[in-house]
Amino acid sequence: MRDGADAADPGGEDETGASADTPAQRLAARLIVDGSGFARSASRGVTRGYSLVAMRTLSSLERDGGLRVGELARREGIAQPSMTGVVNGLERAGLVTRTADPRDARAAIVTVTEAGLAELWAFRHRTAANVTPLIEALPSADRAALTRAAELLEQLSAQLRDT
Repeated sequence: MRDGADAADPGGEDETGASADTPAQRLAARLIVDGSGFARSASRGVTRGYSLVAMRTLSSLERDGGLRVGELARREGIAQPSMTGVVNGLERAGLVTRTADPRDARAAIVTVTEAGLAELWAFRHRTAANVTPLIEALPSADRAALTRAAELLEQLSAQLRDT
């Protein structure tokens, strides 16, 4: 089995118990499992004390601007108290700030700081350094295929965010 709890049986049932029997369903399951595994493997040992959830949180804030803790939790698929802990740690480290939500004074908007952006970019650079030698060793046709795959994944991610 490739990745324990994250592995989907490409020819059997998905995590909901529904049959994953069409080519599109099998491809979707494979992209999710392999994409997650690739991201974990590539970032192994480069987080410098921050969790991958913390790095993804910084990435969401970089991409979409200030967000409430509840929205960050929803995007990561974790409980709001867990995200509050992540944000508290990032705030203590000076990587995010909280300001009052102008629409609801009881809530706060979390934004990434310049230090947070610097940490995120350093994390991405360290992660890319793990993968670069492997990509460089590939034939040019495979590198071109990965370039196109990255473009398609970006498009699919944007469509999923919009839904």
